[in-house]
Amino acid sequence: MVGLAHAYLLWYGDILVPYALCSLGVIAARDWEPRMLARVGALLIAVPALSYIAAGASMESAQTLASWTPSEAALLDEVEIYRSGWLAQFDHRASTAFTQQTSGFLGVTVWRTSGLMLWGMALFKWGVLSNERSTQFYRRLLAGGGVVGLLLIGGGVWYTETVGWTAPEALFFGTQFNYWGSLLLAGAYIAGVMLLCRRFGGGVVTTALSAVGRTAFSNYLLQTLIATSIFYGHGLGLFGSVTRIEQAGIVVVIWTGQIILSVLWLRYVRFGPAEWLWRAVTYGRRPPLRKDRSTDAAGD
Repeated sequence: MVGLAHAYLLWYGDILVPYALCSLGVIAARDWEPRMLARVGALLIAVPALSYIAAGASMESAQTLASWTPSEAALLDEVEIYRSGWLAQFDHRASTAFTQQTSGFLGVTVWRTSGLMLWGMALFKWGVLSNERSTQFYRRLLAGGGVVGLLLIGGGVWYTETVGWTAPEALFFGTQFNYWGSLLLAGAYIAGVMLLCRRFGGGVVTTALSAVGRTAFSNYLLQTLIATSIFYGHGLGLFGSVTRIEQAGIVVVIWTGQIILSVLWLRYVRFGPAEWLWRAVTYGRRPPLRKDRSTDAAGD
């Protein structure tokens, strides 16, 4: 319900609904051996990539091609919609969310998301996510995943620029570089976090990252509220008027603010507001929110 409300009332790019739907099937694999999880996960992840290559080779996806190269009038219309009020945005947001949760979900999201969930389960069982592997393992993963991943992603940018961002080349083939490179880069991020925790565990950086992780649900929703208030018409209305460099600056400011807020929040309470509400609904009772300072101090 939270994901549906998020998608239709705030932002159509919601990921909570796909997570919920995919988890219903993935949970059946919870007792599989890690190798089986990884193999099936890899096969699922490959399905959208192979389907895109096949579509590009056959040139049968006319509707997809049209969405990749919208007319200038369509682009200006979307800009006008999102610079308008909340009600004026609703039709476009709702129809886009519905498409992503139906044809988009069946075509791409269910395969990649389910595959990555299986890989996450495998990595956990292998001890990768719990920092149980050797330092050498994480260093190799950081170097290999980072270098190869960035080379693939950079190669994709070069290829897409070379073909002028035109379909079908950019859409069906150019996207393959980032599709696979991002997975390798994610492995490098995991290794980097593990090494950071191993070297500076309990320090300022890891404490800050931990606070964000413990309030991830709240931060996810808060990010939507902040960004839509900046870009949509019911806020500052900057949709379509910010350069990529300026976007990067906004991202840094939002991230920094959320890190600071998360650390301060958890000094006084046990959960993020969304996490607290989720627990209350799940267990049918209200868990204590504020910290008992005397108990916490004694525990420390």
